[in-house]
Amino acid sequence: LDTLLGMLLGHLLIYVWDHYRVLRHVRKFRFTSFKTEKAAHQLLSLPCACLAACVTLQLIEAGYAAGTATATRASAALALAFFGHVTVHLALLHFLVPWLGQSRRQHYPAKQRYEEVASIFPGNWFNMNPVHCLRSRYLHNHQPPCIFYQMGKEHILEPNPDLGLYYSAPEWNNEQ
Repeated sequence: LDTLLGMLLGHLLIYVWDHYRVLRHVRKFRFTSFKTEKAAHQLLSLPCACLAACVTLQLIEAGYAAGTATATRASAALALAFFGHVTVHLALLHFLVPWLGQSRRQHYPAKQRYEEVASIFPGNWFNMNPVHCLRSRYLHNHQPPCIFYQMGKEHILEPNPDLGLYYSAPEWNNEQ
């Protein structure tokens, strides 16, 4: 139980820290769909189901689950906890979350392709990720490499369509 409480506390701390970072340090977002978000929530049912099976096993070992003295019954209880959690988790995501998140505004998918938008806006996932930029330069030896994006330094970015980089700024002129 102490381990599970520690994990819960750790996850809450990470959630609060990420929430703070996104709200205070990220300048803006641009979402075109929630397909990735939905897939991540659905995949999260598997580690949560593992935790449910672990709690069930702890309850069986502590003697709180009566009638699971045999290995077959204990295995059935673990499987029921796992698959029951996956079923409930996915059902809640499918029915309850859309009902709770009903909005009056209609979502319209993007009308432009990524290449068109990335050629207008200098910052994207690739050049705002410092690890991706370092790997591009030193591990993969891309030519030209992915250059880290900083506001006000858009003129140093170089396009490389193979890396998802399409932005090209005119030369910087210090005399203007």
